Amino acid sequence: MINLKKYFILIVSLMLSLITFHFICKSKNIKPNDMNDIIKGLITILNHMNKAFTFLTIIFITGIFLSCSPNRKEKHIQEINRNNSIININLDSEIQYDIVYASSLFENVDITVLETTQEALLGSVDKIEVHDGIILVLDSKISNGVFTFNRSGKFLNQIGRTGGGPGEYVHPSDFTVDHANHIIYVLDRKTHKINSYTFPDGEYKNSIKIENRDIRSHYIMYYNDKLYADAESYADTNNDFMLREIDLKTGEQTSCWLSNQQYNKGYNNRLGNNIFYITKNPFYRSPCSNPKFVQLFMDTIISITKTGLIPFLTVESQNFVTDQDIKFDTNKKTNVVENLIKTNKIYNIHNYLENHNFILLSYVQGVGLRTIMYNKADHTTKKIAGIFDDLTYKIDLEKQETGLIPNFMYSDENGIYGCINPNEMGKFINLIKNNKLNISVEQKISDFNIIEDSNPVILHYRNYSKDTSLQKTLSE
Repeated sequence: MINLKKYFILIVSLMLSLITFHFICKSKNIKPNDMNDIIKGLITILNHMNKAFTFLTIIFITGIFLSCSPNRKEKHIQEINRNNSIININLDSEIQYDIVYASSLFENVDITVLETTQEALLGSVDKIEVHDGIILVLDSKISNGVFTFNRSGKFLNQIGRTGGGPGEYVHPSDFTVDHANHIIYVLDRKTHKINSYTFPDGEYKNSIKIENRDIRSHYIMYYNDKLYADAESYADTNNDFMLREIDLKTGEQTSCWLSNQQYNKGYNNRLGNNIFYITKNPFYRSPCSNPKFVQLFMDTIISITKTGLIPFLTVESQNFVTDQDIKFDTNKKTNVVENLIKTNKIYNIHNYLENHNFILLSYVQGVGLRTIMYNKADHTTKKIAGIFDDLTYKIDLEKQETGLIPNFMYSDENGIYGCINPNEMGKFINLIKNNKLNISVEQKISDFNIIEDSNPVILHYRNYSKDTSLQKTLSE
């Protein structure tokens, strides 16, 4: 007769031992091939057990064994493709400094004053997209939602709602639009869920839970029937990548790219140096080329193409940050930000904008924000001392009347969108009162009662036609 108590005690002992082995192999990074002696010893014990108990225990051992094995999806970081026509910008070469006026880049500006209602009180504009003539605005700090307005600024609806139910979100950090199928995806970084809605009515379709594996995603980009997300590892694991593809049906990670060690100077936020607050959305959509991706310490902007990832543009300088500059010493409690400021290092390429004629991008050097413009026609680069919006404001540099600095955020085939955020509304109102706006702009906003608590103002800088813009650019 089988002694059930004896076998029960034996199995519990094996379980405790295997759990111990599990944590040891994870902490010591033991590979399956290194565990042969352990498994042989366990098999010897199993030979003395009843067959039924042996079968059950083997199943348990297999589960523990596989959990110790490195996950193939985590380990397999795909290589990006080559690009023989990559753009190289050397900041150490003699690059001309210049002042740029908006009228040299764009033909005119349209003004949209967003309607202020109780249903849409925006405290910030964290992202803008335009689809079928409707403006989508993300406020991830105050109102926590995605809001839609027509071209005249009239509020239409909110996409989703704050909450914990179906179609609701807790902290929306980003959204992306499938323009072909009229679907909006909203990422809730608190719950790791992506909700999808139809456009323009905002009807809830479904949700997917993003596969976690100790990874956070804060931003998403839909392109070519695929959904991409950034990847930030917050645990000491093998997740050393920055970009991944998410299955739209299951939320599983299907591919991953861009090793932090190879492309981001080895930086990962789990190192504990607390500089994530200075990062921006790493995805940039362009109407005239493929989406772009760049992270905090990358010197190369990556293009997401239909056939894979390729390097698109590289920024070179002896002052560009190195892996040693951001190395975090827990004993010395290194302050990475202070070190970057003191050494005047270059990092954080962001605000990437592109049309058919030029590329604009910004970067940080020390404490200063720098902007450069790459001319596609003659392949030259200018360091921009300042961009002055003479399409919106009356500019007089001698009197230091410069208006507000353009806050470019999104580009489409017609031009580039910017905004006047709520924290700048006081300055904008003073410019209106002091008659510092151009006549055409004054006429457009004269019917609106703009106060400091008003919703933001959207500026649409319209492109020149391709022929006109090319002639104008070459003549300057």
